[in-house]
Amino acid sequence: MLVISKYRNMVALLAIVVPTIFLFSCKSNDEEKVDLPEYKHVPISTSTNFRFTYTDSARVTLKFKSPELIIDFDEGKDEKKNRFKLCTKGFVVERYNNDGVMIGHISADYGKEYEYEHKYEARGNVVVYNEKGDTLKTEHLIYLQQDKRIYSDVFVKIIQKDRIITGDRFESDENFENRVLYNSNIRMDIEEKSIKKETK
Repeated sequence: MLVISKYRNMVALLAIVVPTIFLFSCKSNDEEKVDLPEYKHVPISTSTNFRFTYTDSARVTLKFKSPELIIDFDEGKDEKKNRFKLCTKGFVVERYNNDGVMIGHISADYGKEYEYEHKYEARGNVVVYNEKGDTLKTEHLIYLQQDKRIYSDVFVKIIQKDRIITGDRFESDENFENRVLYNSNIRMDIEEKSIKKETK
């Protein structure tokens, strides 16, 4: 229980991001890669091949894994207010329903939790998908837990069954009920037989 309570907040972003994604239109820029920060400081602790599984009523609901988990704080600053967790070599989080079926996934090349600020950050090849089959791809994703806000300040691509939506950036509340995709573009994938039927 100690391990679960200590690290379960690192997967809070997944539980928020996996619901239904969105629809908007306009024009977008090309996707750009985000440089990943390097970490050279000697940390408080480092765990390699870190894994944990969170269960509810004996059912697995979340799985988290990372090649390396670092716990540290900014040197010369108050530890309590600057303590953070880092996944500099990437991470994967999976969410499961009561039947043991995976219903959500988030992965990235880099992850960081700012404990005092209740802020979560994912960088580099960020991929999120949900039970409906929607996939979100971006290079930078932020979740502000206290503000109940999620946003990306770089190019975003959302892949759905019949369309691909892209935008320069987006923001949303944590439930995706009020969401905005800026300078966006929608590409519809319409079956050939539907086109023929309409042109008759």
